[in-house]
Amino acid sequence: MQQVGNWPGPIKALESGAVAGPARASAAHPPSSLETSHLRPPNPRVQRTRPCASLRGSPLTRHPLGDLIVLWWLVGGMLPTCACVSNKPPPSDFNAWGAESPIAEPDRSVVIAAIGALPDPKEMVVARYAGDTRRRLDLSPLVSEIPATLDLDTRLAEIDNGPSARRARAFAKAFPGKTTVLVLAAPDLHEGWATITAWVWNARAWECWLPGRAEYLTLTQESDQWRVTDSKVVTDVSLAQSDCD
Repeated sequence: MQQVGNWPGPIKALESGAVAGPARASAAHPPSSLETSHLRPPNPRVQRTRPCASLRGSPLTRHPLGDLIVLWWLVGGMLPTCACVSNKPPPSDFNAWGAESPIAEPDRSVVIAAIGALPDPKEMVVARYAGDTRRRLDLSPLVSEIPATLDLDTRLAEIDNGPSARRARAFAKAFPGKTTVLVLAAPDLHEGWATITAWVWNARAWECWLPGRAEYLTLTQESDQWRVTDSKVVTDVSLAQSDCD
């Protein structure tokens, strides 16, 4: 297994057949002098634990003979909070979480050029959100500017949270004629060049594991245009759901 960086959560990269820990996937770092960006979307195995602390582990229970009125008041205040949190959809690579911001220049031009350079963009469904906890981008402003379909309604998140045996069929029903899911990192910008990581998942084989590939792209700026000048493809990568064994 090769792991990209030490991202604190929500996704990690695993080569297929080598699962280690409660991570979601990605792949190896390309051997290039230009360091690529590292996307680390949310780790559902970590994020899908109980949304609030159990009272059993609370300091309150260490003193069972204390002030019962205070204890009742505190517990009464915690329970509605837990109920509200538990109703929220768990973070995933496909929905909103954290402090996302609408994509703007120069990220906009880099992402448009990167998507256009990928094979078969018309067969892709692009996840609406890109990046990680350090920088989370909302790609909705690109809906009419890219050759791929943008998942504006975050239907991918609904499919991802549904039964694993039905995910491929649910994708085919939600996105007729589409075959892959594209998840992007936030671009890593430099003076005159940029890097971005793209994960292309095979939605036709979407069950517990979502197989696919990682593409590490390097772009250079020529005048006002961005162009992909180098790429590294790593195959046999899988995105592991929390219900995978």
